[in-house]
Amino acid sequence: MAELQDTDVIVNIVAGWLPGRADGVAYVVAATPSVRYVRVVLRLPNTDRCLMAVLGHELQHAVEIARMPDVRDARSLAAAYGRIGVPMKEKTNFETEAAVKAGKQVAFELAQNR
Repeated sequence: MAELQDTDVIVNIVAGWLPGRADGVAYVVAATPSVRYVRVVLRLPNTDRCLMAVLGHELQHAVEIARMPDVRDARSLAAAYGRIGVPMKEKTNFETEAAVKAGKQVAFELAQNR
């Protein structure tokens, strides 16, 4: 969160229905010359612990987007993740090692604090 505060990215977090199997998704909603808006959607229904781990994962994606000033829309986002990500089974979505690690770290920390 601290890294995001010093960027031009504003993150909107919502929970609701998602197509497919993903528990979460992050994407660029809009961009102005000075601000980029990223929406994170978390799948409901889900457990509180899963939602928190997925939020950590998706916020890492928001950080990745913030680090790439050329990412301003769906097309540039897809191109960027084509460079830095690993394609998923569907070949339309990409994943990064950093986001997977962030989600696992949140899940681990939650398990430690039971």
